[in-house]
Formats: sequence, structure tokens, C-alpha cells
Amino acid sequence: MKAADVDQDGTLDYTEFVTATTQRHRLEKEENLFKAFQYFDKDGGGFITREELKQAMAKNGTADEAAIDEVINDRGY
Repeated sequence: MKAADVDQDGTLDYTEFVTATTQRHRLEKEENLFKAFQYFDKDGGGFITREELKQAMAKNGTADEAAIDEVINDRGY
């Protein structure tokens, strides 16, 4: 609470509460994204190779070449 209590009045006002909550949520979200990335990046090289993607997708039964191509080619924008 001390870190979130910016004006150090012993309480959290709305702005302090929202700031603390969103920062925590963002950190948790980043942590989950990093864990997901590590799941695919089996060799820890910092990149997800086609083969690593294929291995991960095979565990879910979706390792056909068309599905892999779709994931690799989808840049999300």
C-alpha cells in the first residue's frame, strides 16, 4: 500500500487505486505472455521457429502445414 499511496496520506484515493491496480494487472499480463512465449520457444533462443511452433501445435492436434502457415503469416494487423 505504501508504494501506491503517492501522496502518503495513509489512504488510497481513486487515482492511486486505479494506478496500482492497472500496473499490477499489466505486470501479470506481461508475465503470462512471457510464459506463453517460453512454452513455444523450446530452445530459449528468443525466437519461435517453425519447428518449435509445429511441435507445440502437434500437442493440440493442429500441426498441419496450412495451420502453421496461417499462424506464421498472421501479423495481427
